[in-house]
Amino acid sequence: MTTYRSVNGRLFITPSTPLEAQVPEDYMPANWRVDTLPVAAVNDQTEVAEPAVERKAVEAINQDEPAPEAAEANAPLRPKWAQQRRERLDAGETRAVRRLRQGSAEAERVSEIADPKVIRKQSAVDKAAELEDLAEDPRAEAYSNRRARFWLLLMAATGIALGVGISASTAQQTIATFMGWQPGTLAFLAAYGADPALGLVLFATLGARILASARGVAIPERAREALNRIELLLFVLIAVLNAGPSLGALIADAIGRRFGELGPDVMVLVIHTLGPVLVATGVFGVPFMALILGEITAATNAKRRQVAAPAATVGAPLSLVERRSSVPTKWHSDFDRAVELINAGTVPVDPSGSEILRHLGGDASKKPYLRQALAGYRPLREVSAA
Repeated sequence: MTTYRSVNGRLFITPSTPLEAQVPEDYMPANWRVDTLPVAAVNDQTEVAEPAVERKAVEAINQDEPAPEAAEANAPLRPKWAQQRRERLDAGETRAVRRLRQGSAEAERVSEIADPKVIRKQSAVDKAAELEDLAEDPRAEAYSNRRARFWLLLMAATGIALGVGISASTAQQTIATFMGWQPGTLAFLAAYGADPALGLVLFATLGARILASARGVAIPERAREALNRIELLLFVLIAVLNAGPSLGALIADAIGRRFGELGPDVMVLVIHTLGPVLVATGVFGVPFMALILGEITAATNAKRRQVAAPAATVGAPLSLVERRSSVPTKWHSDFDRAVELINAGTVPVDPSGSEILRHLGGDASKKPYLRQALAGYRPLREVSAA
């Protein structure tokens, strides 16, 4: 059995058989030499000690620089983490160096992250810019117009409804007092419906005016006069039912020179006229509100068509289809009629708004759209003659 010993970095090999029989000549590298050293006698046959016999021990001595493999084999065994730590220390990777490197890396990464205040401010700025861009969008403007139209008409309708309620209670008191109807009777309760019944007819005429204005239809003169008479009659009836008794008491106190009663009489008259005034302002104001809202809607639609329409070729004349598409839909029939009048020579080319309104009638809000659409249009006979 061959044994190996390491003493002071020197490797000793003790073979169990003669070295010549065990180790070939090319066993050792060229830079190693074999020395024969005296070792203790070993009896290979029995366990009894025999006379000391000189045996050959092999000492492997590096004649040149020690090989790295031999140095690593002779070095004491260390854990992997200890070996890595030693390598870092040899490379100058001390704890202070690592701490400074980590602090530098952390500062660099922190510099890449914006401050929370900056992020919030930037978000607010971006949101404001998007809202401004959206506010200029014709589609957003159309949405805003629809919401404004809804809420404005709702407020007007609510005011009219409240006015009808106040007027109905005042008219019921007047009717029941003069007719002598006792509370709780059917006639006493039916008197509450007198004023709302008048209001329904009044609202019907109001709805007809609003619808005609929204569709761009001119109300005939006879129909307009009839509606005016109906509305005036209804308002007179409502005013008499509400303010008649208080107005009579005021006149009687003034004639009888009971000046101390004039103040309360005036206050009662104001209270009794509150309902009719609300109804009157609503009925006469809503058509004009609808007219204004219609003009706003038409202007918004013109913007949307201008954005959606493809750019026309420079210098190319506009066709009738393109001119007609630039006019709101509710006035397409007026545009066709104006073209017919221009072709017939009844209306001059490039007509003004007053000329268009004089021949076509209707709302004045159509004038700018028709005037712009008809600008530059020439009759068919002039085009063919050219």
